[in-house]
Amino acid sequence: MSLESNILFLRSTMLEAVRTFFYQRQCFEVDVSILKPFADIDTYIEPICVGKQFLHTSPEYEMKKLLAKYKKDIFYLGHVFRKEEEGKKHKTEFTMIEWYRIGFSFEAMIQEILALIQLFTKEKHVNLLTYKQVFEMFVKIDPFTVTKQELLKKLHTFSIEKSETLTKDDLLNLCFSFLIEPKLSDITIVYDYPATQAALSQIEGNIAKRFEIFVDQFEIANGYKELLDPKEQKKRFLGYKKSYALDEAFLDALSNIPECCGVAVGFDRLMMLLAHANHIQDIYP
Repeated sequence: MSLESNILFLRSTMLEAVRTFFYQRQCFEVDVSILKPFADIDTYIEPICVGKQFLHTSPEYEMKKLLAKYKKDIFYLGHVFRKEEEGKKHKTEFTMIEWYRIGFSFEAMIQEILALIQLFTKEKHVNLLTYKQVFEMFVKIDPFTVTKQELLKKLHTFSIEKSETLTKDDLLNLCFSFLIEPKLSDITIVYDYPATQAALSQIEGNIAKRFEIFVDQFEIANGYKELLDPKEQKKRFLGYKKSYALDEAFLDALSNIPECCGVAVGFDRLMMLLAHANHIQDIYP
Protein backbone atom coordinates (compact mmCIF):
# COMPACT_ATOMS: atom_id res chain seq x y z
CA MET A 1 0.00 0.00 0.00
CA SER A 2 1.38 3.43 -0.96
CA LEU A 3 2.05 6.16 1.60
CA GLU A 4 -0.66 8.30 -0.02
CA SER A 5 -3.36 5.62 0.30
CA ASN A 6 -2.28 4.64 3.81
CA ILE A 7 -1.91 8.09 5.35
CA LEU A 8 -5.57 8.58 6.31
CA PHE A 9 -5.54 5.38 8.39
CA LEU A 10 -2.07 6.03 9.80
CA ARG A 11 -2.81 9.59 10.87
CA SER A 12 -6.13 8.64 12.46
CA THR A 13 -4.51 5.75 14.33
CA MET A 14 -1.72 7.94 15.71
CA LEU A 15 -4.05 10.75 16.78
CA GLU A 16 -6.00 8.15 18.74
CA ALA A 17 -2.78 6.67 20.18
CA VAL A 18 -1.61 10.06 21.44
CA ARG A 19 -4.92 10.75 23.17
CA THR A 20 -4.91 7.28 24.73
CA PHE A 21 -1.34 7.88 25.94
CA PHE A 22 -2.46 10.92 27.94
CA TYR A 23 -5.81 9.54 29.10
CA GLN A 24 -3.96 6.57 30.62
CA ARG A 25 -1.81 9.06 32.53
CA GLN A 26 -4.85 10.92 33.91
CA CYS A 27 -4.27 14.06 31.83
CA PHE A 28 -7.24 16.17 30.77
CA GLU A 29 -7.51 17.22 27.13
CA VAL A 30 -8.20 20.95 26.74
CA ASP A 31 -9.76 22.77 23.80
CA VAL A 32 -8.48 26.35 23.73
CA SER A 33 -9.30 29.25 21.44
CA ILE A 34 -7.05 29.51 18.39
CA LEU A 35 -8.03 33.14 17.67
CA LYS A 36 -7.00 35.60 20.37
CA PRO A 37 -6.87 39.37 20.98
CA PHE A 38 -3.19 39.12 21.99
CA ALA A 39 -0.22 37.76 20.05
CA ASP A 40 1.96 34.97 21.41
CA ILE A 41 5.32 36.69 21.90
CA ASP A 42 8.48 34.92 20.76
CA THR A 43 11.72 36.30 19.34
CA TYR A 44 11.86 33.82 16.47
CA ILE A 45 8.19 33.08 15.76
CA GLU A 46 5.90 35.43 13.83
CA PRO A 47 2.13 35.28 14.55
CA ILE A 48 -0.54 35.60 11.86
CA CYS A 49 -2.86 38.58 12.24
CA VAL A 50 -6.55 38.11 11.34
CA GLY A 51 -8.32 41.46 11.48
CA LYS A 52 -7.55 42.80 14.94
CA GLN A 53 -6.81 39.36 16.39
CA PHE A 54 -4.09 36.72 16.12
CA LEU A 55 -4.03 32.99 15.41
CA HIS A 56 -2.18 31.24 18.20
CA THR A 57 1.37 30.05 17.52
CA SER A 58 1.06 27.76 20.55
CA PRO A 59 -1.72 26.94 23.04
CA GLU A 60 0.65 27.83 25.91
CA TYR A 61 -0.88 31.10 27.13
CA GLU A 62 -4.43 29.75 27.28
CA MET A 63 -3.27 26.47 28.81
CA LYS A 64 -1.46 28.29 31.58
CA LYS A 65 -4.62 30.22 32.41
CA LEU A 66 -6.33 26.84 32.81
CA LEU A 67 -3.44 25.52 34.91
CA ALA A 68 -3.83 28.48 37.24
CA LYS A 69 -7.58 27.92 37.54
CA TYR A 70 -7.83 24.12 37.79
CA LYS A 71 -4.32 22.97 38.80
CA LYS A 72 -4.64 19.73 36.81
CA ASP A 73 -2.35 17.94 34.35
CA ILE A 74 -3.53 18.94 30.88
CA PHE A 75 -2.71 18.34 27.21
CA TYR A 76 -3.61 19.86 23.85
CA LEU A 77 -3.62 18.12 20.48
CA GLY A 78 -4.52 20.43 17.64
CA HIS A 79 -3.49 23.01 15.08
CA VAL A 80 -1.24 26.04 15.55
CA PHE A 81 -0.21 28.72 13.05
CA ARG A 82 3.10 30.45 12.31
CA LYS A 83 3.68 33.04 9.63
CA GLU A 84 6.00 32.30 6.70
CA GLU A 85 7.00 28.84 7.91
CA GLU A 86 7.00 26.66 4.80
CA GLY A 87 9.45 23.94 3.79
CA LYS A 88 10.17 20.22 4.00
CA LYS A 89 9.72 20.22 7.78
CA HIS A 90 7.51 23.30 8.19
CA LYS A 91 3.92 24.35 7.45
CA THR A 92 2.18 27.59 8.29
CA GLU A 93 -0.57 25.48 9.89
CA PHE A 94 0.53 22.30 11.63
CA THR A 95 -0.41 19.91 14.44
CA MET A 96 1.12 20.26 17.89
CA ILE A 97 1.01 18.22 21.08
CA GLU A 98 1.54 20.34 24.18
CA TRP A 99 1.19 19.28 27.79
CA TYR A 100 1.91 20.34 31.37
CA ARG A 101 2.72 18.15 34.35
CA ILE A 102 2.38 19.51 37.88
CA GLY A 103 5.18 18.53 40.23
CA PHE A 104 7.18 16.76 37.52
CA SER A 105 10.95 16.99 37.59
CA PHE A 106 12.96 17.69 34.44
CA GLU A 107 13.99 14.04 34.37
CA ALA A 108 10.43 12.73 34.74
CA MET A 109 9.23 14.99 31.94
CA ILE A 110 11.97 13.82 29.60
CA GLN A 111 11.14 10.17 30.34
CA GLU A 112 7.48 10.78 29.52
CA ILE A 113 8.40 12.45 26.22
CA LEU A 114 10.61 9.51 25.32
CA ALA A 115 7.69 7.16 26.04
CA LEU A 116 5.52 9.20 23.66
CA ILE A 117 8.19 9.17 20.95
CA GLN A 118 8.34 5.37 21.23
CA LEU A 119 4.78 5.27 19.81
CA PHE A 120 6.19 6.57 16.52
CA THR A 121 9.72 5.19 16.29
CA LYS A 122 11.61 2.02 16.99
CA GLU A 123 13.77 2.02 20.10
CA LYS A 124 16.83 4.20 19.65
CA HIS A 125 19.94 5.06 21.63
CA VAL A 126 19.48 8.20 23.74
CA ASN A 127 22.24 10.82 23.90
CA LEU A 128 22.01 13.29 26.80
CA LEU A 129 24.17 16.38 26.24
CA THR A 130 24.30 19.92 27.57
CA TYR A 131 24.14 22.87 25.18
CA LYS A 132 27.80 23.56 26.01
CA GLN A 133 28.80 19.96 25.26
CA VAL A 134 27.22 19.89 21.77
CA PHE A 135 28.97 23.13 20.82
CA GLU A 136 32.31 21.90 22.11
CA MET A 137 31.81 18.56 20.35
CA PHE A 138 30.68 19.77 16.92
CA VAL A 139 31.81 23.41 16.62
CA LYS A 140 34.83 23.44 18.96
CA ILE A 141 33.70 26.54 20.86
CA ASP A 142 32.27 27.35 24.28
CA PRO A 143 28.88 29.01 23.60
CA PHE A 144 28.93 30.80 26.94
CA THR A 145 32.27 32.58 26.46
CA VAL A 146 32.55 32.91 22.66
CA THR A 147 32.24 36.43 21.23
CA LYS A 148 30.10 37.65 18.33
CA GLN A 149 33.18 38.19 16.18
CA GLU A 150 34.39 34.65 16.86
CA LEU A 151 30.97 33.29 15.88
CA LEU A 152 30.93 35.30 12.65
CA LYS A 153 34.41 33.99 11.85
CA LYS A 154 33.35 30.41 12.60
CA LEU A 155 30.31 30.71 10.32
CA HIS A 156 32.50 32.27 7.62
CA THR A 157 34.79 29.22 7.64
CA PHE A 158 31.73 27.17 6.64
CA SER A 159 30.76 29.72 3.93
CA ILE A 160 27.85 31.02 5.99
CA GLU A 161 27.91 34.81 5.71
CA LYS A 162 25.77 36.74 8.18
CA SER A 163 25.29 40.37 9.17
CA GLU A 164 27.10 41.84 12.16
CA THR A 165 23.74 43.30 13.24
CA LEU A 166 22.65 39.85 14.42
CA THR A 167 22.81 39.20 18.16
CA LYS A 168 25.06 36.60 19.74
CA ASP A 169 22.03 34.35 20.31
CA ASP A 170 21.04 34.75 16.64
CA LEU A 171 24.50 33.54 15.65
CA LEU A 172 24.45 30.67 18.15
CA ASN A 173 21.11 29.56 16.70
CA LEU A 174 22.60 29.63 13.20
CA CYS A 175 25.57 27.55 14.36
CA PHE A 176 23.19 25.07 15.94
CA SER A 177 20.98 24.82 12.84
CA PHE A 178 23.76 24.53 10.26
CA LEU A 179 26.69 22.98 12.11
CA ILE A 180 25.20 20.85 14.89
CA GLU A 181 21.67 19.70 14.06
CA PRO A 182 22.64 17.89 10.80
CA LYS A 183 25.17 15.80 12.78
CA LEU A 184 22.79 14.57 15.48
CA SER A 185 21.79 10.90 15.43
CA ASP A 186 19.31 8.60 17.17
CA ILE A 187 17.60 10.52 20.00
CA THR A 188 19.56 13.50 21.31
CA ILE A 189 18.44 15.53 24.32
CA VAL A 190 20.11 18.94 24.60
CA TYR A 191 19.60 20.78 27.88
CA ASP A 192 20.89 23.71 29.98
CA TYR A 193 20.68 26.46 27.37
CA PRO A 194 22.13 29.95 27.99
CA ALA A 195 19.97 32.15 30.22
CA THR A 196 19.61 34.60 27.32
CA GLN A 197 17.56 31.91 25.52
CA ALA A 198 15.24 31.23 28.46
CA ALA A 199 11.97 32.35 26.78
CA LEU A 200 9.29 31.10 29.22
CA SER A 201 11.56 28.87 31.31
CA GLN A 202 13.15 29.35 34.72
CA ILE A 203 16.76 30.49 35.05
CA GLU A 204 19.35 29.11 37.46
CA GLY A 205 22.57 31.12 37.39
CA ASN A 206 23.52 31.52 33.72
CA ILE A 207 21.46 28.48 32.68
CA ALA A 208 17.94 28.34 31.26
CA LYS A 209 16.08 25.28 32.55
CA ARG A 210 14.90 24.08 29.18
CA PHE A 211 15.67 21.25 26.79
CA GLU A 212 15.14 20.23 23.19
CA ILE A 213 14.86 16.70 21.84
CA PHE A 214 15.99 15.68 18.35
CA VAL A 215 15.26 12.39 16.60
CA ASP A 216 17.45 11.64 13.58
CA GLN A 217 18.11 15.38 13.05
CA PHE A 218 14.43 16.31 13.45
CA GLU A 219 13.73 18.80 16.22
CA ILE A 220 10.79 17.08 17.92
CA ALA A 221 10.29 18.60 21.38
CA ASN A 222 10.94 21.81 23.28
CA GLY A 223 10.44 21.63 27.05
CA TYR A 224 10.72 23.97 30.03
CA LYS A 225 10.75 24.08 33.75
CA GLU A 226 8.07 26.73 33.61
CA LEU A 227 8.68 30.32 34.72
CA LEU A 228 5.96 31.30 37.21
CA ASP A 229 7.10 34.85 38.05
CA PRO A 230 4.87 37.41 36.28
CA LYS A 231 7.27 40.32 36.86
CA GLU A 232 10.21 38.44 35.35
CA GLN A 233 8.10 37.22 32.42
CA LYS A 234 6.87 40.75 31.69
CA LYS A 235 10.45 42.03 31.80
CA ARG A 236 11.48 39.43 29.22
CA PHE A 237 8.57 40.28 26.94
CA LEU A 238 9.42 43.99 27.05
CA GLY A 239 13.02 43.17 26.14
CA TYR A 240 12.09 41.38 22.90
CA LYS A 241 12.69 43.00 19.52
CA LYS A 242 9.01 42.79 18.59
CA SER A 243 6.43 44.98 20.30
CA TYR A 244 2.95 43.59 20.95
CA ALA A 245 0.32 44.40 23.56
CA LEU A 246 0.78 42.13 26.57
CA ASP A 247 -1.81 39.59 27.69
CA GLU A 248 -2.09 40.73 31.31
CA ALA A 249 -4.48 37.86 32.16
CA PHE A 250 -1.73 35.42 31.15
CA LEU A 251 0.84 37.24 33.28
CA ASP A 252 -1.55 37.33 36.26
CA ALA A 253 -2.14 33.59 35.93
CA LEU A 254 1.54 32.68 36.33
CA SER A 255 1.69 33.28 40.08
CA ASN A 256 -1.24 30.87 40.61
CA ILE A 257 0.31 27.93 38.76
CA PRO A 258 1.96 25.16 40.82
CA GLU A 259 5.55 24.19 40.00
CA CYS A 260 5.41 22.30 36.72
CA CYS A 261 7.16 21.29 33.54
CA GLY A 262 5.73 21.75 30.07
CA VAL A 263 6.64 20.61 26.58
CA ALA A 264 5.57 21.12 22.97
CA VAL A 265 6.01 18.27 20.48
CA GLY A 266 5.59 18.39 16.71
CA PHE A 267 3.02 15.71 15.87
CA ASP A 268 3.61 16.07 12.13
CA ARG A 269 7.35 15.52 12.47
CA LEU A 270 6.70 12.36 14.47
CA MET A 271 4.38 11.26 11.67
CA MET A 272 7.14 11.93 9.14
CA LEU A 273 9.46 9.64 11.10
CA LEU A 274 6.83 6.91 11.33
CA ALA A 275 5.92 7.10 7.63
CA HIS A 276 9.51 7.69 6.41
CA ALA A 277 8.16 10.78 4.64
CA ASN A 278 10.47 13.33 3.00
CA HIS A 279 8.06 16.28 3.17
CA ILE A 280 5.62 17.37 5.85
CA GLN A 281 2.82 17.67 3.27
CA ASP A 282 3.15 13.93 2.59
CA ILE A 283 1.68 13.03 5.98
CA TYR A 284 -1.56 14.99 5.47
CA PRO A 285 -4.46 13.18 3.74
